[in-house]
Amino acid sequence: MLHREIMNFFDGINIMPNGIHIVVGATNCPTGEAFVEFTSSDEAQCGMDSRRQNIGSYYRELFRATKRQQLVHLE
Repeated sequence: MLHREIMNFFDGINIMPNGIHIVVGATNCPTGEAFVEFTSSDEAQCGMDSRRQNIGSYYRELFRATKRQQLVHLE
């Protein structure tokens, strides 16, 4: 999953600058998980309305996460 695929998936929904964070594993390869920071709660809700759709050729589930949860996964 690439940044541009995520941007395309959320086309029309405002994402924070540098707000896409792709999780990588021990071998520095993407795990398939990513965190996306939206510019507002309303934008985040619009993003959540896109759940259970494909990003590129990948089926993705979307879940709300706190900043703390994001930081734990990105460490």
